[in-house]
Amino acid sequence: MADDEQKAGSWWSTIPGILTGIAALVTAIAGLLAALGQFGWSDDKAGDEVLEPSVVAGAASIGGNTGLQPVVESNSKDATALQLNIPLKPMADIILRDGTRNSVFADSFRHLQTGEELQLSSGQSIKVASLKRIDVTDISQESDHVEVLLTTRDGQQVSGKLASGAYAFSLTGTNKLGEVIIGLPRVESVIFPD
Repeated sequence: MADDEQKAGSWWSTIPGILTGIAALVTAIAGLLAALGQFGWSDDKAGDEVLEPSVVAGAASIGGNTGLQPVVESNSKDATALQLNIPLKPMADIILRDGTRNSVFADSFRHLQTGEELQLSSGQSIKVASLKRIDVTDISQESDHVEVLLTTRDGQQVSGKLASGAYAFSLTGTNKLGEVIIGLPRVESVIFPD
């Protein structure tokens, strides 16, 4: 038995034994500090600016603009509020004459027949990507055209007529629920994101 105690004591007095003990102690301390840091129990002042976000309700709903972004508020002493406008995917709002709103992904919006351009009866063609807004200003029941006011991203306004008498002249786009197809006479306006 005395030999066993002498061997156990002698192991700690060797250099490999001391190094192993120190390595175990450093590992244990590092693990403890990491665990305490996860729970926020450290005195590290560098983390004072950590934001605790809380999402404000009403960010999106089915039938509304599903492209709205949540507002994030900060509980930090130094910051009053932080708003993040990180676009998930830009949405175009299609507002109908009866007040109904549909939102479609802006990059999917197109005219069913002419695609990514709107062809006015005057012969002028305008790319959808250059538009900020489409307003249907007059619907003639006797005509197969609607009067429109197109506002470009640079503020230029162009008025004219768009063919609207058949299904092929509808506006279309997709959202997270699927495809949306709306006849031009039902549309009051289309608003594109900035």
